[in-house]
Amino acid sequence: FWLKAQKVNPPVARVQPLFWIMSFKEQIVVDCRGHLLGRLASVLAKELLNGQQVVCVRTEDINISG
Repeated sequence: FWLKAQKVNPPVARVQPLFWIMSFKEQIVVDCRGHLLGRLASVLAKELLNGQQVVCVRTEDINISG
């Protein structure tokens, strides 16, 4: 007597729409005074790629080194 292996489908998980999972503020206001340009740019780029609106203030006081 041979047992045949049966494929069992995994249970289907309910997927919520992406806009329910991610909650954003309307805008993020960033005070750029005293921050390094490259590090600030990488943090802002990550927020922008996620779809967040970003407003930068006091950008004339960003530090540039190197």
